[in-house]
Amino acid sequence: MDNTTRTDLTTLERLRSALAAARLWFILLFVIIGTIAALSIPVNNSAQTYGLQVSDVAPQDIHALYDLSYVSDVLTERERTAASESVAQVYDQPDTNITRRQLERLQATLTFIDSVRSDPYSTNEEKLSDLSSMSDIRLDTGTSLSILELSDLHWQTVKSETLTVVEQVMRNEIREGRIEEARRTIPALVSISLPENQATIVEALAPSFVTPNAILNVDATEAARAEARESVEPVIKTYVEGEMIISRGEVVGALEIEALVEYDLLKPPNPWLEIAIRSLLVILLIGIFTIFAYRIHPKEITKANLAFTLSLLFIIITLSMQALIPGRTVFPYVFPYAALPILVTVFFSPSLGVMTSLLIGIVAGFLAPRGLELALYAIISGILASLMIKRAERLSSFTTAGFAAAMGSALVIVIFRLPDPAMDIIGKTTLLVVSIVSGLLSASLGFGLLL
Repeated sequence: MDNTTRTDLTTLERLRSALAAARLWFILLFVIIGTIAALSIPVNNSAQTYGLQVSDVAPQDIHALYDLSYVSDVLTERERTAASESVAQVYDQPDTNITRRQLERLQATLTFIDSVRSDPYSTNEEKLSDLSSMSDIRLDTGTSLSILELSDLHWQTVKSETLTVVEQVMRNEIREGRIEEARRTIPALVSISLPENQATIVEALAPSFVTPNAILNVDATEAARAEARESVEPVIKTYVEGEMIISRGEVVGALEIEALVEYDLLKPPNPWLEIAIRSLLVILLIGIFTIFAYRIHPKEITKANLAFTLSLLFIIITLSMQALIPGRTVFPYVFPYAALPILVTVFFSPSLGVMTSLLIGIVAGFLAPRGLELALYAIISGILASLMIKRAERLSSFTTAGFAAAMGSALVIVIFRLPDPAMDIIGKTTLLVVSIVSGLLSASLGFGLLL
């Protein structure tokens, strides 16, 4: 009889243990699904999203939701491209070896013409044919006849003048693409003492031997342009609340798309991908928190009622952040981020309160356009409140925690907003006041929930 009773008790204990474990798993599943839903449900209607792409036509006026300054990659790239294109091409110094080679080619051509002129066995037609077959220069029939008709003395004068003119032209810098400009200077360089027929021959012979002597230095040009690009500082784009981003009927450009991204107004091309990303974030955060809590407080965290209450509060806070953070200017900074960390510290320990602050801060940063700023704002507020809260039965303890949270939040505002040229003194003062309100509101809310 006793053995039967013990067996029944053991079976009952196992059932109770299994039921308790099932309840905890249900609570874990509940908080994961609830948080994913809270992050995914569009409860905030102040920030409508738009499925726009570059070259689309804006269906309506889109205004800036709040004051915002950010580094514009689009404008920065425009400035860098303009700076790069303003740099002239870099050419090497005129190469004297090129000039020498051209003079040698000219001398060889003149020597060939000498041989044609002095050939006693060729007819005039054959000589004209020989002159027209030269590879370095193309002479028309009239010029060729003039060359053949010149006396030896006059031909020597033409040869000497041609060599002189080509050398003079090639002494100057001649860049690629500017050959014709250099060749147009030849008539002005021909001696005015030459008769017109001889000057015409010089002007016909010389241009073919004028060639670029300053070669484009591609590496130096690219280096100069790269240096010009690097010298351009990042361009800050600033919008004030209510300023028009794009008007209805205008074609959407890259600059407008960038602004919509900064304001988180651009609808993701695949909403299921966005939900998947949020789901992974929630699973990661809840998983880390659960493991940490179980290692630090294995007995307390397995109390179903307490676990369910904290899970429900976390879902409510996440839903509230989803409603108040995106598309808002002041509400994200008045939110009582330290309230739940204070409660967790009272029920468990400061270490778990700090972990709760990290979770809330990461979620807040994920939802906010200025993610890093708001994440640190929430994290530091919650951490300081968790570390300063002591005896829960004393109101002064909550007041101290609230002031600590307020001071931490205010310092974050000072760090991020004081150097911000886009925000005026009124805006900075407003955020400082709001940060203090946030800390005190967190303490008041935490104290009220414990009553």
